[in-house]
Amino acid sequence: MIKVKPTSIRLDEDQLRQVDTYAQKRKIDRSQAVREILATGLLEKRKAKALEEVRRRSWSIWRGAEYAELTYRAFLELLRTENVPFPLTLEDLADEFETNSSEQ
Repeated sequence: MIKVKPTSIRLDEDQLRQVDTYAQKRKIDRSQAVREILATGLLEKRKAKALEEVRRRSWSIWRGAEYAELTYRAFLELLRTENVPFPLTLEDLADEFETNSSEQ
């Protein structure tokens, strides 16, 4: 079971209205709605960071996929849909393979 801790946040009226609308549509309480919205937002931020680091060639595709909490194939698809260049040379590909092989 996941341990949750209480916290408080300040939302403007429009944000609160959007959270409440989301909660009503999902038939959940406001706290659960905020947790779901936050989890989705955090995951999207992780994906964006992973895409940027791979784009800058600071991270391998494997590392980006892991950070974004995606499979390698799903991350490749994300790279494609986000038009992130896939600039792998044969050396890069060998490094990717070696990194993946050594982690298993």
